[in-house]
Amino acid sequence: MLVNCAGAGAGAPCVDADWESWQSVVTVDLSGAFLCGQRAARPPLKRPGHAGEIAAVIAFFASPDASYVIGTSVVADGGLVLMAAIANQDAKPER
Repeated sequence: MLVNCAGAGAGAPCVDADWESWQSVVTVDLSGAFLCGQRAARPPLKRPGHAGEIAAVIAFFASPDASYVIGTSVVADGGLVLMAAIANQDAKPER
């Protein structure tokens, strides 16, 4: 299981931020999330999902344990969307 919640920010307003500060935030917030998700998805998730796994996600959001969660989307696909994006990254368009 991966809880991908790392984040960085700059102390200055956006209009005052320099390029290096911006790149640092992007690296942590975007590249870090992508790389952690990619690594977590590879070894444990090379299998089809089970209906019970999706039911568990739904049961969590219907439970009091999720009372503080507001306005979120959850991709419960075992990493398939991520893996498809990685596979398509190397694909060359035919001309």
